[in-house]
Amino acid sequence: MPRSRRIIENRIIRKGDAMAIKREKIQPKGIHVRMMAGQPAYSQVVTVSGTGRQIFVAGQLARDADGNCVGKGDMRAQIQQVGENIKACLEAAGATLADIVKTNTYVTDFEEF
Repeated sequence: MPRSRRIIENRIIRKGDAMAIKREKIQPKGIHVRMMAGQPAYSQVVTVSGTGRQIFVAGQLARDADGNCVGKGDMRAQIQQVGENIKACLEAAGATLADIVKTNTYVTDFEEF
């Protein structure tokens, strides 16, 4: 299994039956990963599957693959970069932007939004 993907399996009991819940952590290529003590500080993407499948994408910033800020002072360029990062995260999990059901958006200057 590639280093960027890790699957953890848990088991839960449902009405007397054991059901496997799989959690997969993904670090997509092209997305900056903050490191702490030589390990990723967090997972950019986590998928959870059992009876269905859900994909959770970590909050994204306007950063390129090297961690450089994209579009400093340009909200439009920053939003574009965040969108590209989200798209890359979803694609790494086998999904597309059309699969999104919920987003949270935070801005520092609402007048620019």
